[in-house]
Amino acid sequence: LLLYLIAIRDFIWILLYCSYYLHKLTHQIISVLFLLVNYFAFTCCLKWTISYETAGIMPNLKIEQRVNLKFLVELRKSPTECLKMLTEMYGKEMMSRTRVFEWHKLFKDRREKVKDDEHPGRP
Repeated sequence: LLLYLIAIRDFIWILLYCSYYLHKLTHQIISVLFLLVNYFAFTCCLKWTISYETAGIMPNLKIEQRVNLKFLVELRKSPTECLKMLTEMYGKEMMSRTRVFEWHKLFKDRREKVKDDEHPGRP
């Protein structure tokens, strides 16, 4: 079961990563599927035993954490509860407490995008 969940999660992550080229509705459907798989992992208290490095896939953890945080906000979890759950899942790879609270507020205010906003000027 765990290997199937990992395979589904990786497949959905690849689709999310490529979603820039997909229609917005398709992106939302894929996001919901990805969030449901992560919710199942949270509720079953599963730890992923395969790392992305050994699988040959290195996802953008920042975006993945934001997607998971957005899902937790939809479940009406408080910022503190979100911080605790994300810390359990990501450990030392976790985004900072300040960022969790900032993104929690943005998602609570109905922000849709999980990527950073474009900044004008030099890189």
